[in-house]
Amino acid sequence: MSTILITDFGFKNIAPEQAIATAAGHTVISAQCKTAADVINTTQSVRPAALIVQWAPLNAEVIAALPDTVRVIVRYGIGVDNVDLVAATARGLPVCNVPNYCLNEVADHTLALVLALARQLPQTHARTLTGIWKITPPAPMPANP
Repeated sequence: MSTILITDFGFKNIAPEQAIATAAGHTVISAQCKTAADVINTTQSVRPAALIVQWAPLNAEVIAALPDTVRVIVRYGIGVDNVDLVAATARGLPVCNVPNYCLNEVADHTLALVLALARQLPQTHARTLTGIWKITPPAPMPANP
């Protein structure tokens, strides 16, 4: 049995991760590490086999200080910009991510923002907050090409 440390998370709970890990014979410990020092201190006391990270910084200093029990780093989400890949590679630690996380949601959100800008919603909202209510947009609508 090995320990999985979730360094930080922004979800309501980690019940899905706990259920999967427990069924596979592992233990999950969670923290809310905000700084490199938090990650170093937590990993030194927990001595996990795996790290699951959302936003906590895993820079070269952190990776150098990881206990030798750590075998893999997994990043919630697509990006791995908070993980020093060069340091992890030098240490022989594979870094995994979730490459298809929220693809539809990001596309939907992008389209919603484009439509909001095309319809001048931020400008209309700002104008309304100053007490001016008009049905017409603040500037002429863009013409079709």
